[in-house]
Amino acid sequence: MKKSILVWDPLLRVFHWSIVLTFVIAFITAEDMEKLHIKVGYIVLGLVCFRLMWGFVGSHYARFSQFVKSPEKVISYLKDVYAKREKRYLGHNPAGGAMIIVMILGLFIISLTGWMITANGAHWVEEAHEVITFIFVIAIIVHVLGVIIESKKHKENLTKAMINGYKKSPSKEDIV
Repeated sequence: MKKSILVWDPLLRVFHWSIVLTFVIAFITAEDMEKLHIKVGYIVLGLVCFRLMWGFVGSHYARFSQFVKSPEKVISYLKDVYAKREKRYLGHNPAGGAMIIVMILGLFIISLTGWMITANGAHWVEEAHEVITFIFVIAIIVHVLGVIIESKKHKENLTKAMINGYKKSPSKEDIV
């Protein structure tokens, strides 16, 4: 059995699965359960604020400084994926890091436009809220596909790692 190392701290894992749960609840209550939808939207906003803070003061692999890379590095990594020569990262790879930023910003904008709907109810804000939510669902699909592809490529269950926090120990070829 291969040794493993703790990568994802408990607060990051609770955040991740709380976002999954609250977004699903908000999504399915959007049309018929407005009060619950709004309450859950505020929870999402609170979780996003926590993640922004945790990105600066959290554990090593939770920090933005560890996984936010330049657009050039993200593109280079994606080219390596296409050429099937990408390296394994212990934390988020450059594409995963970019996706985290997209998702945090998406959730923030969805929450902000949701709040704006309750504040002034302008039709364009409601339309923007729905369009951004639709785009966010596409981002979720891309994220899940990325997790599946990387899990298969590196023979590592990344969903399990986001549950228990552990990934297999790095080899000398891995980027930590």
